[in-house]
Amino acid sequence: MRPRRLGSKSKKSVFAVLQSWQPFGAPNQGKRQAARLKQIQMGARWLLFLSLLFVLNLYVFYYRPGTSVPSLIQASESQRQEKSFSSPVFSSATGRPTSQAETPKILALDYASIRKIEVDSSHSIEQSLLSARLPKTRRNELLSLLDEHGFSEDSSKVSLVFYFDRMDQCLALDVQSEPRTTLRVMIHRFHPTSFFSVQTLEGEPSTKIETIHGMIPEGGSLVSAIPLGESNALLTMLIDVFAYERDLQTLAKVGDSFQIVIEKIYQGDRFVRYGTLLYAKYQSNQSETPLSAVWFQGRYYSEKGRSLTRAFYRSPLVLGLKAPKTWGKDLVPEWRPQKKRMDSFASYPAPPRTPVRAIFAGRLTLCSKEEHCAFVLTSKENEARYQPSVVFAPGIRVGQNVMAGQVIGFTAPSLLSKKTELRISLLHAKKVVNPISGYSEREDPVPAELMSNFQQETQNMLAKGSQQPSLKSRVASWIFGP
Repeated sequence: MRPRRLGSKSKKSVFAVLQSWQPFGAPNQGKRQAARLKQIQMGARWLLFLSLLFVLNLYVFYYRPGTSVPSLIQASESQRQEKSFSSPVFSSATGRPTSQAETPKILALDYASIRKIEVDSSHSIEQSLLSARLPKTRRNELLSLLDEHGFSEDSSKVSLVFYFDRMDQCLALDVQSEPRTTLRVMIHRFHPTSFFSVQTLEGEPSTKIETIHGMIPEGGSLVSAIPLGESNALLTMLIDVFAYERDLQTLAKVGDSFQIVIEKIYQGDRFVRYGTLLYAKYQSNQSETPLSAVWFQGRYYSEKGRSLTRAFYRSPLVLGLKAPKTWGKDLVPEWRPQKKRMDSFASYPAPPRTPVRAIFAGRLTLCSKEEHCAFVLTSKENEARYQPSVVFAPGIRVGQNVMAGQVIGFTAPSLLSKKTELRISLLHAKKVVNPISGYSEREDPVPAELMSNFQQETQNMLAKGSQQPSLKSRVASWIFGP
């Protein structure tokens, strides 16, 4: 029997059923597609908005005259030159223009350390310029600049004085062949067009001893304690003198006071730089016993004759002078003991790119994979492990011998936080020691046979420093700058 064929009506009814039939969950799938479409549209709108914002910021901060970073740097440098310089600016592109007729003004230097080198037959000027840590092309430019001013390779009896900031970068260079004339070369590392500027200082050299007092005011920091007319270099010297005893960068409080007797070097009636810090006294508001430092036979001692040089520094960081005011209690270091005593460490909070220095003189070596640290500083009795958040400073390499207080690296910036942390594990005589407040051996005190001379020189320093400068000299120092 043949199968029966479907009629036209049956075909229409089957097609109608198939067209009207929908799989399970089809209405929900349509809603999901609509929601997904809305999300895509919203994401596209945000992407367009962020793109426009990026283009606007790029134009304002990099291309728009008057608000771009290069134009602001150039404007600030030009204003500094108009106010502080009357001598020509030297660059490889423009050369040296003719000197101006105005009286040269000495620019105040906020340096942290000084390095003096005497040029003789065994030590040339070119070899001495290696201390500035400049690229070879810049050193050649500086050599040609000194040659134009009469300081050639054949010159003898030339003294060079290098000024370094707290990041161990060279700021300026004083070149002197005769006492009455000094050539100061300022180094501008971030100037877009010029790199060196020249000043000629003339006059009879003299050294004066002055006493300087300061106190931290309410709501201020150590910077606020500097008297009018003095440079921040004075504060840097005070911090370094007591670096073995206390970290004044983080422990300074409101109400603390200090007294400093220091040499000041003048060229004529113009201040050039600070000399030796002869006497310092720091009175903490929270302690009855003050800190004292007396310069005697090339070292610092307390008023009782105890040496201020210990086995290691109290703080390995070189914080900005305004950091304690902006960061507050977050900068105070902390000792963190661990279950395994050998794993205990000291934590030093700091902003990114903070200079890190060696807490004692030693040699730098790499850590093993099991130690999980960046490098190790070793000496005969000490061993300090610096944790991985530190990178080497320029010119520092593995196997190099470094001095106590020398900048050896920087704290690495973190992508997750604006704050960084330096961790140091210290071993002294094969025992774990807290570098913040642990015991640190002193060097030998003043010998008993020299104690009378030590006390007499201390009284002489205080007597010379008690002679305060006149009001006229203070006003001149404030106007012309230290």
